[in-house]
Formats: sequence, C-alpha cells, structure tokens
Amino acid sequence: MNLKARKFFFYLFIAIFVLVGAYLIVSAQGLVFDYQTLDFMRTGGIFLNYTPSESQVEINGSVRDYGSTIGNLLSSGTFLNNLAPGNYNVKISYPGYSSWQKSLTVTPGVVTSASQVILWPETWSNKKISDYKTADFWLTSDGLVIKTDQNLLYFGNEKIKGTSVYLSDENRNIVITGDQNGYYAVNLDNPGAYFAIDLPKGTKIEKWFFHPFDQNAVVGTGEKYIYYVSTVNGSTGKLYSLPDNQFSYQNGNEIFVAEKSGNIFSANLVLRTNTNIETGITGGLNDLSTDAGGDELYILDNSGKLHEYDRSNGTSTVFSSSSLPFSKIYPSPDGNRLALISGTGAVTILAIKDYKMDYQVMSGDFWNVKTPGPASDFIWLPGIPNYGLILENGNLILSELDERSPQNQYEMESNISKAVLSNNNIYFIKDGSLFEVALKQK
Repeated sequence: MNLKARKFFFYLFIAIFVLVGAYLIVSAQGLVFDYQTLDFMRTGGIFLNYTPSESQVEINGSVRDYGSTIGNLLSSGTFLNNLAPGNYNVKISYPGYSSWQKSLTVTPGVVTSASQVILWPETWSNKKISDYKTADFWLTSDGLVIKTDQNLLYFGNEKIKGTSVYLSDENRNIVITGDQNGYYAVNLDNPGAYFAIDLPKGTKIEKWFFHPFDQNAVVGTGEKYIYYVSTVNGSTGKLYSLPDNQFSYQNGNEIFVAEKSGNIFSANLVLRTNTNIETGITGGLNDLSTDAGGDELYILDNSGKLHEYDRSNGTSTVFSSSSLPFSKIYPSPDGNRLALISGTGAVTILAIKDYKMDYQVMSGDFWNVKTPGPASDFIWLPGIPNYGLILENGNLILSELDERSPQNQYEMESNISKAVLSNNNIYFIKDGSLFEVALKQK
C-alpha cells in the first residue's frame, strides 16, 4: 500500500473514531438526532413489567428484542431506552391469553411505566358447585349458604332456619338469618339448630354487623336503637338510642348511622363512646364510606353529590371534579381511591389521596372506566390494584383501571345475577346455577 493510501485510511479511521465517539457520548446523554428538525433531542424510555414474563412485546407493530443492558439488570420486565419523544402503541401478547394494548407517551428524559400489566386467559374454566336452583348465596368460613328458588336456605345438604341471610362473613361460621316471623342466629357447626333473636315484636333491623371484639355477639341497627345480640342464646340489649336511622356503615370498631336529618351518629364499640356528627348536608343521605382510619367520611347525598367530611376540623366539602350524580361508593383496599357508580351506571375512579403507581395521581383526580352498558356492581381485587370486576348488564367484566387509553377489558361471563370474590375465587350465579372460577394468572 502506497503512502497516499495509508494516509487516506489513517484519516478515515480518525474520522470514524471521532464520529463514533461523538455518537456514544451523545447517546450516553440520552440524545438522538432528529432529521426533521436537523437537531439533537433528548430521548426517553418505556418500562414494562408483565405477566406472563415470557410474553411478546410489540412497539408500533414491530416485534424484536427490546431488552437492554439496563433491562437485563432488572429483576423482571423490559426497559426500552433511547426512544424519541412521541406516542408509542404497545402490544403485549402470549398464546392462550388476551393481549394487552396501550398508547404510551414518551417525554424527554423521562421513563414512562406500565408496570402492572396482567394478561388474562382467553377462556375461563368454570366449575358448577351446587345442584340447587340458586336465587342467592352467602360466603362463610365453613362454605356457602344457598338460597333456592323456593326461598329455602341450605348449608350443604342441610336446611337451615330462615328465608334469607342478613349477616355472613367468609371468616366466620355464624350467620344471621330471618323470615317473616323474626331473626335467627345459626352456628354452622350445627346448622340444623338456631336461636331466635329476642327483639321487641315488629322490630326491623336495617343492617347487621359482627361485633368488633366479642366473637359471640353481633350488632343490629334498628330504627330507634342499636342492639347488642348474643349469638349463643339470642338475648338482646339496647346499646344506643337513635333519633332516626336511614342507613348504617361499619369501619373497624365504629358504627356510623346516617340520620334523616343529614347528620351521622357514630358509636365506638371498643371505647364505648358516641358522637353526633353535624355534616351540614341537607336533603338526606344516600351512601357512606370512610378512609381506613375513619377520619375522613365520604358521603353521597340524595342528589348524588359526593361530600368529604374531615372529622379533625369538622368541615364538609363537595368534590366538584365530577358532575355525575353518584349512587354507590366502593372504597379501595389500599385506601387511595373510591370507585363510584352513577345513577346511569357509569363507573368513575376518584383519587382521595395523593399516590403514585406508574404515574403521579393527585387527590381529587378522577377518570371514567368505560363500560358497554350500565354497571350495577363493582369489586376491587385485593393485591391487584390496577384491575377491578364490574357487573354490567349481567356481564362480568374484568377491567383495567389505568386512565391511559385504551382501557383493557375482558368479558369473563354473561347472564350473571350476582358475583362475589373470595380468596382469588369468583362465585357467581348464571342462569340460576352457582359456579366458581379461579381468578388465575400464569
């Protein structure tokens, strides 16, 4: 090779070294060259964490290995780095599972996350668990109590007293039943036996609650009194007098009774104290919930407006973020959100505290969960904060709760009249038969 050629390759290698070095320096700073603006722009990234972990990831329709050195250092998930700012259509799929899709926006210097993606089965294996024609059912620690289409109650193959269950819990083996003649305490260790509850003749209990510390007692809120009831012998006693009673709610040791005046009577059964909360809400109350500590009350008035009452300073405010008239409140297990169903069946998620999952959510933020038809019930999934179950026009919908579109939704069953979640199993009535299905993930 002559001298001229050697000089050419020498300067060429220097130029390549300079260009590659400059590119690596620019890339390390998260910059890419935009050929439209002929300028450098800062890049961003997308972090995805999903189940099953072997799923295929597509970005804008392109399938390839999106892993990176950073991504390989993570315990799970995929990190997509050096992405130019803009919108990216992400699709995650796995054989036998419904795919997940989302439009994610990348901004300069920021990693956009979708860290709670779950792919759910395309088909669900339902198991029929009763031969009775089922009109209703209730969960207990010992199994299910079933109400037949003949208004009879059965626990297993044994008939129990009453035509309906008014109190049950999946962690208790005591149920309170009733019929036109009164109320009964039934211990499912001996379901054929019962104690008639000794209430004044004609007394109607608006709602029953398990006593917070007495395992042998329940509490009932009547029109004029809160009653203590022994489940051992059915004897009763009056705990508190009430001016009137519209509906009641329990949070831990406290029972809250909404009065027709708009005030709320609070009884702490452990401290044996009671207070009258003057909410300042006129026109009557329709529903009530609290935060985990019972310091904040969330109240629906009869016009469907949502109020927040702060017990620490005695002030009541109206959430003005949504004009929908609500009819039902469902507090989330994490205490950060409320699910609300409007009178028309629309589902809204409202943040009641600042929190961060994949993005920052501020108290008062709200967004709608899109459903094809009116919803009648909502179920939070404990331990799975980004999904919920919605009963909509008889369809059981497993819905993503992320406000970013599209919201991924999956129909599990149709023609459902009731659904209850317990220990990752869903129990539901379909066409008069009782079924169980596991809310399984791969």
